[in-house]
Amino acid sequence: MFTSRSAIETYQRCPRRRFWEYLYLGKGIRPSDTSVPLTTGTAVHAGVGHLLNFLRIGAILNEERIKEACKIATDKYEAICSEKFKGVESNYGNEYTFKEQKALTEGLVILWALVEAPELSKHYEVVEVEKEEKFVLVPGKSLEIDTIVMEGRVDAILKNKEGKNSYTLYNLKTSKRWTTYNRDSFAYDLQGLTESICVKKRWEREDEIKNNLLNCVEGAGLKKNHADAIEKCISGYGVRNLVGVRYCILVKGDYKEPWESAGFKCTHSPIVRGYKRDNPNGTDYAHSWYFDNPNNKSGKGALGRGWDPFNVWEKFEIADWVSACWEGEVQPEAKRNLLDIVQLFEVYRNPREIEDTLVQIQHQERQVIKVAKLANEIDINTEGTEGRSKWEEMEMDAYLAKYFPMNRGSCIYPYACNFIPICHKGIKPTIDEGWEFREPHHEGERESQ
Repeated sequence: MFTSRSAIETYQRCPRRRFWEYLYLGKGIRPSDTSVPLTTGTAVHAGVGHLLNFLRIGAILNEERIKEACKIATDKYEAICSEKFKGVESNYGNEYTFKEQKALTEGLVILWALVEAPELSKHYEVVEVEKEEKFVLVPGKSLEIDTIVMEGRVDAILKNKEGKNSYTLYNLKTSKRWTTYNRDSFAYDLQGLTESICVKKRWEREDEIKNNLLNCVEGAGLKKNHADAIEKCISGYGVRNLVGVRYCILVKGDYKEPWESAGFKCTHSPIVRGYKRDNPNGTDYAHSWYFDNPNNKSGKGALGRGWDPFNVWEKFEIADWVSACWEGEVQPEAKRNLLDIVQLFEVYRNPREIEDTLVQIQHQERQVIKVAKLANEIDINTEGTEGRSKWEEMEMDAYLAKYFPMNRGSCIYPYACNFIPICHKGIKPTIDEGWEFREPHHEGERESQ
């Protein structure tokens, strides 16, 4: 059996959702009928990951490489949509969202290269990028429970230039909006802890290999120059101190109805939604309605009358627009709004907190996997029959109520749960009839299926 941070976190938010999404029928299920997705985060990760690999080998992020990364990101977005969603052009809302999010994806990758890449190059060496991590969380010691393997994927591991053998995990995310609450929440998030556990477990295994090799060298009585050469090869596995997590949050902007129209939603971001005003000499452009203005009592300014919104991708190449805004050719007084799209900060993770988290998730997952196995045995395969008997349905419902209770506070907050039809409307999930098996995010689980 496999588990991950997202599965663990889902159980903590709502045990019932964890069962349906990750454990039902041994795989977990998800709705198959979804509109065009806002998969910007996945696509942006692909582009930024490409740039991180350039930094890893010490390459300069020139215009050509940034353009290449943008293409990788937008191609990723197109591939996800074309694979899962047909007939995008038949629905105006879907088509609009597709074009908008593709443009936003490109712009976010460019801004990452402008704002964050120089900071990383100045303070860190990029050691690894998007490396799959896994370790045995719970050994299978009896017939009651299988071995549980914990999987994760860290966006990057950074070596601090200022500290000897000091390392920092790198976590890239996209978010609709950014507030003090959002930032404070990362000091207590589970992802930074579970990724720290995964990396530290791998380092422990590597250190064990190193020590075994050194013992072999010593025991074999090799000549000193041979022994020194071998020790030099594995010297990279020396003492490594994991000090915390560096977060980069790319703020996409609120996804809501625009003030000038109704019936569909759009993303309010300077990258994709600009403003224009015609004048006798041509057209003025701006990227932000509100901006800092120290000359006003409030400290804020606004564009005012005569300015109309427009879709940036319909008038400009996104790279040209972002460049013009960044260089101050468009609304130089509002450059702070562009900088605010890229939020950067670091969080120190206490070693004791990491150890406590490991104990907690070991206990949780041992119980979750054990009861899920029994629940799936009750929900027997009824292919070729008229379905489960009333007794079997009652037993299944009672078992879920006991071991996978619903957290009703999570049904519609922070967004409507996909499993409301099952939990509250009595819909029975059927594969190929509105539901499909969940696609694993990590290599180990994918290969096992």
